[in-house]
Amino acid sequence: MYDYDYPNEDENEMNLLFMCAIFHDVMYDIGVSDNEQKSADMFKEMCGDAMRNEDVKLVYDAILDTTMDGYFRTPSSEVSAKFQRYDLLGLRNSSIARMIEDEKKIFKEFGAADYELYKQKREEIIVKFAGAINDPNHHLYSEDSVIDQYLEWFRTRTPRIGVYAGTFYPMHNGHIDIIAKAEKVFDKVIIALGVNPLKPDENYKRKKYMNEFIRRQLPNYQVEMFKTTLVNYVRSKKYPVTVIKGLRNQQDFDNEKTQLRFMEDQFPAINVMYIACDRKFEHVSSSAIRALRTFGEDAEKYTDHVEQTKYEL
Repeated sequence: MYDYDYPNEDENEMNLLFMCAIFHDVMYDIGVSDNEQKSADMFKEMCGDAMRNEDVKLVYDAILDTTMDGYFRTPSSEVSAKFQRYDLLGLRNSSIARMIEDEKKIFKEFGAADYELYKQKREEIIVKFAGAINDPNHHLYSEDSVIDQYLEWFRTRTPRIGVYAGTFYPMHNGHIDIIAKAEKVFDKVIIALGVNPLKPDENYKRKKYMNEFIRRQLPNYQVEMFKTTLVNYVRSKKYPVTVIKGLRNQQDFDNEKTQLRFMEDQFPAINVMYIACDRKFEHVSSSAIRALRTFGEDAEKYTDHVEQTKYEL
């Protein structure tokens, strides 16, 4: 795996730090608690006899030290302490502009979480790291860090969040086109499936479709169902959101304009953004796809960007 020729002490330490950097996130799945253990085990397995046992243990333990709790206990070695300082360079020594850019990427990465929950947990983490980085007696200490400014920005930040609502039954290439365009405008896009509370049998199928298909296809998006009106769903959010509406043609625009007037009557402060789909999707609709499938016709070309296997509707 690695040409290990027992270099001098300084070079050896750099090699070990390099191994930590390569392997500490080699197994990574959001929401899973044993990523570090799996990463350390993979390093050990791939290393084989290419490194000395004592060096393998140093790297193995250093990877295990990169759990959230690991940063706040005594490191297993000086290699581990140095790697943690390198790993947290963004929080310890970056500019506020770099920290903000990094935060936007992290926010996208955890897009499946509701913003209120994300904000609470993320703030707890930043506060905890700020305490360590500002403590001269902690191994993560940095006298040059602007993490306090970053924390202040985070607390006052209002991200742009869009809600793309529809039935999405099935989700097709036109929907993906609108989502991709919305991603260029919003920091976060929520996929909201509206259902009819008077049709429990149909809604059971749609809930199954959401859980087994859409969430799998869009793992970094917040996907949820609502049984109320769209206005009441928007009102239920504890943070500002903008409703995203996809437009295929003039008929869509006329229908959406009428719906907007009703929504404004109920909630004058509602925000709505209209996004026109690409020309090639102007004729594509979920109902048309369902009709084609009912008669045994092939509709895969309308869903090939989102469906790896055919899903029974």
